[in-house]
Order: sequence, then structure tokens, then C-alpha cells
Amino acid sequence: MHLLDHHPRLDSREDSQTIRVAGIPSGAVATCAHIIQNHLVFTVLDRDNFRVGTTAAGRTRILPEVASRPTLAVSDGRVAYLAADRVIVFDVRSGRKTTIPTTARTMALSPNGHWLATHTHKGSRVWDSRSGAERARFDGQVLSVSDSGQPDLTLAESKESIEAISGVSTPWAFRGSVAFSGGSAAFFDSLHGSAVAERRADSQCVKAFWIPGWWIVGAERQNHEVNLVVQRLSRFKRVRMPVECADSYLDVEDGTRFTLNWIESVDGRYVPVSRFETMKPTRTRALVTVHGGFGISLRPFSGAPGKVHMSDIVFAHVRGGGELGPGWAGSGRGENKGLALDDLRCVLRYERRRGEVHLIGASHGGWLALLAAMHDPATVGSICVTSPIIDLKGYLASDLGQKHRSEFPRTAIESMDPTSMLARYEFDHLPRLMVIAGRDDQIVQGQRYEEFARAWRRSGGTCELAWHGGGHYAPMAEELAIIMDLQGKFFS
Repeated sequence: MHLLDHHPRLDSREDSQTIRVAGIPSGAVATCAHIIQNHLVFTVLDRDNFRVGTTAAGRTRILPEVASRPTLAVSDGRVAYLAADRVIVFDVRSGRKTTIPTTARTMALSPNGHWLATHTHKGSRVWDSRSGAERARFDGQVLSVSDSGQPDLTLAESKESIEAISGVSTPWAFRGSVAFSGGSAAFFDSLHGSAVAERRADSQCVKAFWIPGWWIVGAERQNHEVNLVVQRLSRFKRVRMPVECADSYLDVEDGTRFTLNWIESVDGRYVPVSRFETMKPTRTRALVTVHGGFGISLRPFSGAPGKVHMSDIVFAHVRGGGELGPGWAGSGRGENKGLALDDLRCVLRYERRRGEVHLIGASHGGWLALLAAMHDPATVGSICVTSPIIDLKGYLASDLGQKHRSEFPRTAIESMDPTSMLARYEFDHLPRLMVIAGRDDQIVQGQRYEEFARAWRRSGGTCELAWHGGGHYAPMAEELAIIMDLQGKFFS
């Protein structure tokens, strides 16, 4: 099983990121891992489903329920995960499972693992994680719960503390919470960086810490030690809990300068653009990344390949994404999807005036990137897309496409469908294209990538098609380095 860079350091791991776990294929990719009571607890990709497992002393147990999310709520002895319409709490020492019949947008275990806080749009509830019985209900969003079962941190008080120290004008998004010996913490991020709200068991006040230019990707537990893992491009660092003041200002050693720019779109709205600019003198070559759909935030590190060398790494936070809150997401959804495309085209034109522009996107972002490159091919030198929607009509006819129908326009489909555009229009020029796709993709189905590659070539462009054996979210572990090398060579 392959562990990503931000997973706990295992004594048996040595210098390799691949560890042997009984019952788990070596090509599987772990999306989350912790060490609890000397048990390795993890979620792993099974095709495009997330499975939860534990292993200790050479014995592995894979829990049967498919996890709805790749993250886990953890305490000193228990782990909880959302599975469809219920929450499963698993005791790693006894192997006992408790099923709690509720859904949750967020959830957190108390430090001792006896209590579980869940939150939906109707409010928060606290449950006894051993019996599954409901203990209490609360208005507002409870982010963590104490060892006595009382709310420890709430969304309102956490944001108030963070806004007081950061001075950040863009919205703060809650990313998760973590319990540790003697307290709990909630972590947030914005386009400017991350922040932590922390309450210790012996204190009535909430302390906030501001970590500019780094983004928290999760919390990892190594028995009694808890770390927040922060990322900046492909660099990772750990902030030990509880947070000390010195930890909240991390040195930047990657030779880049981070700035947040605002670029005017066609209707006068301003689009935020995160930029990592290399400080060494070089000709400007910008790699632009985009997603712009489903209210998902494109955080200023995700999707940037580690082996691609550019002078600027740029993240276009176009409408449809969640970077500026629900209003920003709704203004690029459905019949407004064309505004997301307009935003990206304006960003590409702005970057083209500075130098060469290259484009990258995955899934919905890959679809949007293709559309922008086809509408304004002169602005883009090359484009690499992973598991993109290339046949919008075919995708919308699938079961998942029907579920996501409100995200896409109902009119002018032809102008938003890359396959239809290739068939209907003549192009004087098309940029170099690489399409990366998984043969076991269960999310974006029925996309005929070979036919699309041939049509792209017939229209005057070059197209490389790179297949891997994984699903929508990741290649198999042994293929990760291969795909990264292909991307690096393509953009070089």
C-alpha cells in the first residue's frame, strides 16, 4: 500500500512510501492514515470507493461499509467514519463497532473517544459512541466535544478568534477538527493560508493561530502525538499539537513568493488568482490550474504536479468553486456555467500577456480547461487534463450525470461539449494536449478518449493519451511516479 507524503512516519517504512499490509494490494493508495494504540488505521481507494481498515501485528481487518469520505475522526482508541446514512464508530482495541443512525456534514470524537459530535444543516448532536444513544442537541455547529460530552469548540467562536488575529478578508472554510491529550482544535483555511482555533482542557478561552502561505491538509495521529500537516505546493511540514506560537509562522524554503491577485472578468467581477512566483530570474512560463465546479475549493496547492518546472504556478479560482463561499459557487452553476468559462478565459488572456501559458485540470476542471483552450487556442501553449469530461452529453446521460444535472446548463449544450465542438468547428490551431485517464474510472464514465484524441489530431493538434490502471482519483501506486514523469516531460 502506498502512503502519501503527509502520512505518519512508520518505523518499518524506512525510505519507502510503500508498506506491506496483509490483504491490501501493493498498488493501492492510502488517502488517510493514523497510528492509534499501535494500530495502523487507514482509508484506502478500492477502485473509486473508500474502504477503512486497521492492521496490527501482521493482521489486517477491512471494514465492510464503504466510507462516504476519505477522512476519519479519530481519538486515542476509536475511529469514526461516515457510511451512507449512518456513522460507524470502531474501537481499535476491542474490534467492537457501534452504528449511529445519522448523517453528518462534519463529525468529531472527544479525546477519550466516549462522545461523538455530528453536525447537519439542522444543527449539532452529541452521541454516546459506545452505545449509540443520543445525549444532547445544540443549535449552531459544534466542531469538537470534550471528555465530558459537552461542546468544546463551536464554529462561531472559532471564526471570531481567527478573524481577530488574521485580518483576512476572504472567507474562512472549516476543514476539520482534531482531539488531542488535554484539548481540541479546529482548523480552517482561506485563499491566504490556514488558521487554527484551539481550546485546552484547563482553559476557558479559545486561542487562534495564523499560518499564512501554508494550507492544512489534515491531522495525523501517532499514538498520543498529534500533528497538523501543512502543505505549500509539493512541500509538507508538521505542526505539533497543541500549537506553540513559533509553529504558527513557518519558514518558506521553496524559493517562491506567494501573492493573491484579482483579475477582471467580462462582466466586471474580479476573479481571485493564487500565484507562486519563482524568485530566480527566468522567462515567464505560467502553469494555470482550474476546477470551478460543485462548490469545491481549488486550494493553492492541489493539482500542481511536483515535477513540472515553471516560473509561475497559478490557481484560477473561477466562479463555480467554493473559494469565496456559496454565492461564488452558485454564480458559476447551471445556466451560469458560461461565467466560469469566461473567468478562466480572462485569466488565460492576462497570463498570456506575461509570457507562455500552460493549462492543467482534472475532472470538471479538465472539462473547463479543454473548453477554454478550444475557445481561445492562441492563449495556451499546451494543456494536460486528467479524467476530464470530454463528452458532456454522454456524461449527463449517465446515472451520476443525472444526479449532478443542476451543475451544468440545460441550453447551449453544443458550445459546452468538447466532442461536439471538435465535430462542428474548424480550428486554425489547437494546443498540444495530454489526456490522462484511469481504465477503472467509476465517476466519469462513457468518455471515448481514444476517439477524442483522434479527432483532436484531425483538427490540427497533437494529443498524447496516457492510461493507468487506477480509477478517477488516482493511478495505482506503482504508476504514480510514471504519470508524474510523463507530465514533467510533456510540459518541458
